[in-house]
Amino acid sequence: MASTTNIFHHSPYAAISPSAIENDQSDRTILIIGASSGIGFAIAKAFLQAKAARVILTGRRTETLEQAARTLRGSFATSEVVPIVCDVHAEHSIRSLWQRLLLNDVFVDVLVINAADTSSGPIYPLRDFLPQLRTATQTNLFGHLLAVSSFLDQPQDKFVSKSKAIINISSFAAHANPSPLQAAYSVSKASLAHTLQLLADEISFNECHIINVHPGAVLTEAAEKAPQEVKDAVVWDEPELPAAFSVWASSKQANFLHGRFVWGNWDVEELMERKAEFVDPGFLKLGLQGIDATIAVFFIG
Repeated sequence: MASTTNIFHHSPYAAISPSAIENDQSDRTILIIGASSGIGFAIAKAFLQAKAARVILTGRRTETLEQAARTLRGSFATSEVVPIVCDVHAEHSIRSLWQRLLLNDVFVDVLVINAADTSSGPIYPLRDFLPQLRTATQTNLFGHLLAVSSFLDQPQDKFVSKSKAIINISSFAAHANPSPLQAAYSVSKASLAHTLQLLADEISFNECHIINVHPGAVLTEAAEKAPQEVKDAVVWDEPELPAAFSVWASSKQANFLHGRFVWGNWDVEELMERKAEFVDPGFLKLGLQGIDATIAVFFIG
């Protein structure tokens, strides 16, 4: 498989280890949207391993969410684990989540976007596809952007000034071509990643750094639905890989990735050695690369 770095990981390694002092999350509050199981649960565990003061788990299913919280509390007694039922598809549910946090004087330092509508199917006939696209976009784009807006609008004057981070667990489907039978998922994932990429152009990484991450090939509930011959052909990644990568990505070490789209499999030490390449405004970003952007801006303006 082609890779931006020579080393392509399938499991966690020292540089992104939650136990590494450089990745320490002490005094930070982490909010993970979609943390009941799979990658989201692994991310919650990784932040707790990194000594986060508080990890807020959200999910739609109360029983699954409460079980996840009980499991984590049993292993991490010194950190606060807070489960909150939230349906990212429903605007009122997202607003209620942030109102609850505000009323309790909870300031979120790191927002991890993980929940997704993974609907699949053909794009043709288009009239049958549009309802699916509308549903996927409501969750994968508008729902998450409302959460991002609430995150960025937190009242800074009530809290100690801190740098924030947004980690968007995206998918290779956001930039893959072709992406058979994944049109709604691909379009909605690409839309969110691109919007966050543009948002990063207007926000300094010192205020909040924003990174889009493909988590790798993790055998999630959605992936389990794939045909057996497909599953047998894939070299699966451990869910702990994108989890540890998310912890590292939320640290100041990853500021240079602000606004970029990266894979959790890529070796972070190699990426850091290549910082000089990030002066290219299009490097590791979605879009048609290789044209003079100044010309495009001229015509738009």
